[in-house]
Amino acid sequence: MPFIDFSLGKGRVTRQSQTSTMGGKSNTPAKESDGVGTVNTAIDISWGKGVGTGLKQGCPLSPILFNLYINDLITAIKDLNIGIEIGNEKISILLYADDVALLAESPEDLQNMLDTVNIWCNNNNMLVNCDKSNIVHFRPNKKAVTNFVFKMRTDSLKVVSKYTYLGVLLSEFLDYAEMAKTAAVSAGRALGLVISKSKAFGGFQFSTFTKLYDSMVWPVLNYSAAIWVDNEFSCVKAVQNRAMRYFLGVGKYTTNTAINGEMGWIPAKVKQWGTVTRQFCRFKNMTHNRVNKKIFLWAENESPRNCKNSVFRM
Repeated sequence: MPFIDFSLGKGRVTRQSQTSTMGGKSNTPAKESDGVGTVNTAIDISWGKGVGTGLKQGCPLSPILFNLYINDLITAIKDLNIGIEIGNEKISILLYADDVALLAESPEDLQNMLDTVNIWCNNNNMLVNCDKSNIVHFRPNKKAVTNFVFKMRTDSLKVVSKYTYLGVLLSEFLDYAEMAKTAAVSAGRALGLVISKSKAFGGFQFSTFTKLYDSMVWPVLNYSAAIWVDNEFSCVKAVQNRAMRYFLGVGKYTTNTAINGEMGWIPAKVKQWGTVTRQFCRFKNMTHNRVNKKIFLWAENESPRNCKNSVFRM
């Protein structure tokens, strides 16, 4: 599974190619299509200067325009009729803005997809950053990693053991423990910021400290909890226990039962199951034309058999 990183993705898109991609007629608002930029200086605002490439950073319209621009790549990949079989459909490409992931069952199919991406890039003034684009071979523990040399243009793409995609660490064996540990490290940094501010202000009231934890620390810790489902990890509990110990001013030898009883916070496991339940309900109420829904239904159909997946456990 290769994760494609476009070099200066949105900055290489020309206005002319945007217009031709959308059928030769630009329906973009004047401010976006004119491409006139100004620079704020200490004295005044500079004269407007025409910008012929790229999309404005932070503009709500930019992701939509880029999605329209890259739509031809999706069609080209799907026309290959290769990918991972999910029920009666083959899933070959996943996209979130300019974050692209390809899925294939064999190295040869994957190389075919990479060649298609290269052709599309040449035709659309795009460039793949081969240093940041990596391949992860997802497989069981007993299976050896592929020795196939994947090419993008004349460059080789590196096969790595893990990759962070959309903020979630994905390892070659889909080890949830590594995923949870990465989330716990990030949440620990966020908790450190809350603690430093608390010390700077001479401490917070219980309601304030709880609000800061729930809004700044727990969302980071809980980011990929819907993937873990019923798996529990000590590193996740340790972050919440550290927050409670700091507020109570007790040491590491105070039992977890005592600090949980004193603080009265909802246990991390219960919060995790709340996230899992909400995600499960979203899948149930999702329309059937969504890829997420199709994968969920496939997992649901497989779960009664010999596949004890997350849907079966829920």
